[in-house]
Amino acid sequence: MLSKRLFAILSVIVALSLAGLACGGGGAATEAPDPTRTPKATAEAEPTEAEEEPTPEEEPTEEEAPTEEPEATEEQTGIVAGEVAVTSLYGYVDEYDYFHVVGLVYNDTEDPATSIELTLTLTDGDGNTVLTDSDDNPTDTIEFSPLLYTIAQGETTPFDWYVNTDGADTTDWQGTVEVSDYSEGDVDRGDVSVENDNIYVNEYGTIYLTGELVNNSDSPVLVNSFAGALLAADGTAVAADASYSITRYLAAAGDENGNDRTPFSISLDGPADDADSSIYYVDVDLTDETDLNANIAVEITNAVVDGFDGLHIFANIGNNSDQVLSISLVAGLYAEDGTVLDAATASVPIYVAPGEVIPVSFDFFSAINGDSDQVANVASYSVQVDAYWTFETSFDVVALESANESGETSDDTVAFTGDVTNTSEENLSSATLILAVYDAEGTLYSSAWTSIYPDDDTFAPGETLPFDVTLYISPDTDTTDFTFFTFVQGYVQ
Repeated sequence: MLSKRLFAILSVIVALSLAGLACGGGGAATEAPDPTRTPKATAEAEPTEAEEEPTPEEEPTEEEAPTEEPEATEEQTGIVAGEVAVTSLYGYVDEYDYFHVVGLVYNDTEDPATSIELTLTLTDGDGNTVLTDSDDNPTDTIEFSPLLYTIAQGETTPFDWYVNTDGADTTDWQGTVEVSDYSEGDVDRGDVSVENDNIYVNEYGTIYLTGELVNNSDSPVLVNSFAGALLAADGTAVAADASYSITRYLAAAGDENGNDRTPFSISLDGPADDADSSIYYVDVDLTDETDLNANIAVEITNAVVDGFDGLHIFANIGNNSDQVLSISLVAGLYAEDGTVLDAATASVPIYVAPGEVIPVSFDFFSAINGDSDQVANVASYSVQVDAYWTFETSFDVVALESANESGETSDDTVAFTGDVTNTSEENLSSATLILAVYDAEGTLYSSAWTSIYPDDDTFAPGETLPFDVTLYISPDTDTTDFTFFTFVQGYVQ
């Protein structure tokens, strides 16, 4: 059974081994609420259709992972004193027939190392390269980067490079990875840790590492990069990837609004037959940013489980600033005991003007969606602003309206169609339409969005374009008293 080994910064020295290598119409938005600082919005999950009580999450066992993997060979080596060097190397074919080269890079210099460049060679059993360049021509080497941007002295970063095998026999593939370049960097490390973590393997063999990254520092931190890996018993990394479902700025420890922590999800391509433990790698620095989420209000309004066992979260996002903003968000799903089951990112589909409240939906929870047991385990959820990817926009936009809307309800979706006319005097490149559905009490029930593009390059004044968009509803939901509202924004060329 996989164990979980958690550490903010890894400084363990591991030996090198290679496996599988020889080596309702438009209108104005409502007035935004006016918080002094945006708390992380949280909500208790409504009971799903499952009649049984959710069961505790089980960690994957060796029997759960696929068994086909290239025959392993090993070569032992040690840390190269005074250098930035590769200390672990492993090869395997994943469930999608891609060959992965996974490993670790350790910094044994006296200074932080950044912009690290790795050089890969990879040949088949006949000694022919299996690598190609951007023009699809054979090449002897490929340059790529590890998963962390910067590692201080004594720190480690994982890497993962992969190529489509096209069904080839990879048993005798031979490869090497070496550090070919890096620059001297600068760090001001914060103290962070991982809590409420979980390991889950889905039916396709994809492995999910989920949890909360928590800031234990007395000041805010910026998460420059964050990665996770599965290690074999001897310390070899056998699968690795970075997390992109994470809030990059974290408030100081003990933040009353909960913004000192963020849920995360990392997906690893399996199988990982030799996996013994999970571990996390963080490139995080203290920052002088203090007012990270002010002037944006988050209100979770509803969660829906569709007929395909997909969970969707809906929220209203209010802009209380005096700027037009592009707003990014992170959502987390939690079990009854606080374990993080999944995390996902979403952006408000249109730029939000001062005073506006715009609906947003989270539809892609890849770790749990489609698994009724996992969905049934969700007891609560959260939505918070990702301040790093939230910024003032300088794009010129115009407000448009929809017309001729009609909706057709099925068991678990509502399909809407209609038209959008460019009522402005500007040539537009495209438009975005958000369709929001409200229940009888006027609460946001569901929303979805779509892009509208002209046949040529210009959405001209007076021109009308069709749209269609599908919203998710719970099966057998009575939509008789539901109303709809559209938000349409055009983008000036």
